[in-house]
Amino acid sequence: MKRIVLILAICGLAGAGPAALGASPRDVPSASDSVAFNAAVERQVAGPDDGDHKPQAKPKGKKGRKAPVAVAPPPPPPPPMPVAEDMRVKLRDALATYHARWGQLPQTEIPPGPAMKPGDTGPRVALLRDRLGLTPGDAYDETLRAAIWDYRVAHGLGGNEVADKATLNSLNSGAAFYEELIAVNLDRLNALPGDEKGRYVVVDAASAQLWLYENGAPVDHMKAVVGTSVTQTPMLATTISAVELNPYWNVPPDLTQRIAGRVAKQGVSYLAANNYEVMSDWSDTATTIDPSTVDWAGVARGTIQERVRQLPGADNMMGAAKFVMPNEYGVYLHDTPNKKLFEEDNRWRSNGCIRVEDVARLLSWIFNGAVPDVGDTPGAIVPLATAIPVYLTYLTAAADDEGGIAFRSDRYHRDTKELARRAIADAELKIASSEDSGPTQGDASAGQ
Repeated sequence: MKRIVLILAICGLAGAGPAALGASPRDVPSASDSVAFNAAVERQVAGPDDGDHKPQAKPKGKKGRKAPVAVAPPPPPPPPMPVAEDMRVKLRDALATYHARWGQLPQTEIPPGPAMKPGDTGPRVALLRDRLGLTPGDAYDETLRAAIWDYRVAHGLGGNEVADKATLNSLNSGAAFYEELIAVNLDRLNALPGDEKGRYVVVDAASAQLWLYENGAPVDHMKAVVGTSVTQTPMLATTISAVELNPYWNVPPDLTQRIAGRVAKQGVSYLAANNYEVMSDWSDTATTIDPSTVDWAGVARGTIQERVRQLPGADNMMGAAKFVMPNEYGVYLHDTPNKKLFEEDNRWRSNGCIRVEDVARLLSWIFNGAVPDVGDTPGAIVPLATAIPVYLTYLTAAADDEGGIAFRSDRYHRDTKELARRAIADAELKIASSEDSGPTQGDASAGQ
């Protein structure tokens, strides 16, 4: 599936730190193409060919001694699992369950009007009962109340007994709409690399969550803070090549303008009070400069650009660690001093980067329990001997723990665009098919 992602803000360029510890990073092989993926699936389904295993001749030993026992060769290692295969399989199964439960109901259109609730009667209530496959009638009774509750929960609307505007809009969208939405999300999962062994990270921007995988199975999970609807977290595949401990934070240009406005009003002492310093340029060899030499009013207006970075510390926006991920969007994983964000339902707050809930757990997993001790060394870059793949995706429909489907808000409006693209493609295909089929019998007779 072709994916077009726009990110409108950069989290900050990755400035190199003065200290580098550990081995140099090693490239990770690129993901297999679809041919290799299909071959791996066939191997998993078919298994070894029993015809290739011929019985071994009984070994001969010396008289009076037992012949040595033949030891079968070890079985071949299992093929690598597709990335997030558990999510893919569960969503496929949940689609079948959804279709059986909701796809077979009458797709009765319910006209607009006031919300309906238990105790109501009338023709719209009768249509509502028909839409949910209930016995004919015009009363909003206990059966309808339970059906509405179940429908709302199943479609991500929350448990409620009232058929409000959101409920009616959902019902009128029809089961085919939701099944197509599930198909869109299956395509997003299928777009992940075909196979991956070892360890990797999956981040879902639609649910603001992060999973750690080992050998095809999730071993840990935590909340995340991701991009806003304006500064979206992109969908991409990259790797964690290094970890910066006690990181600096390179302030993005738009935020630098805000800081400059405060400096222009309060003086350069504002910088030192908030652990900011001004750098000579954006290179790895940049040096600090005297902030009194900067035209802060010009920086605030955006006519002058200066590199401002925040020193490591308790208030540093990167927290205790930054996970270096080379990519064209300039996004990465990092810690944060604002832990209260993870207690909120709205975790779409960043400039596109991913803030992790428990940096200590993530560090321990990455370094297999042996996190390097760098002390207070600022900006200590620790390259990884083996880079760890990271996959950023966007799942507005995913299987839940009960075998149902969790429908999530399309905060980035990607579903709307993708469903519109599919509708246009389907219409064009129908037109092309009708043109290829030639004139109908009636058309041919008219031409004679």
